[in-house]
Amino acid sequence: MGRGMAALDLFRVAIRWLHLLAGVTWVGGSLFYVLVLGPAARDAQGEGLPATLAGVDRRFRELVQLAIAVLIVTGALLSFDRLQLQPGPAYAITLGIKIALAVWMFVLAQDIANRGRRRLLERRRGQPTTPRGASTNFILGLGLAILLLSDVLKVIGPP
Repeated sequence: MGRGMAALDLFRVAIRWLHLLAGVTWVGGSLFYVLVLGPAARDAQGEGLPATLAGVDRRFRELVQLAIAVLIVTGALLSFDRLQLQPGPAYAITLGIKIALAVWMFVLAQDIANRGRRRLLERRRGQPTTPRGASTNFILGLGLAILLLSDVLKVIGPP
């Protein structure tokens, strides 16, 4: 029985680590994007800059898509695991809020990715570009709120 529990504990640690890594990668990348890359791009001059920024933007969108997939799978596993311990209403409500914010964040990120692809196609065709919608700053704010709720869940949740 000791080996079975050790394997289950190792699996839980691996899932938590992947969940944390995906969240930190997305939120940390967004912080870099908003606080460093955006201002640097506005200040920079040069002919190769638009192509470089387009490449960075595309790669970051791909990274976000991967992070969303990992967060959905690991989040479902973690939620199921924690709810088996019957943590109480405060935990369940906080978890529900965290999940709702995460879904909102995923939808907004998908919208930004879709608009980015449309703008790229419109530029290539010489058409006027689609107006921007949700901002990266807002998505970053949601991500930071979700990270805060993760810590709240650790405090109010079962041991």
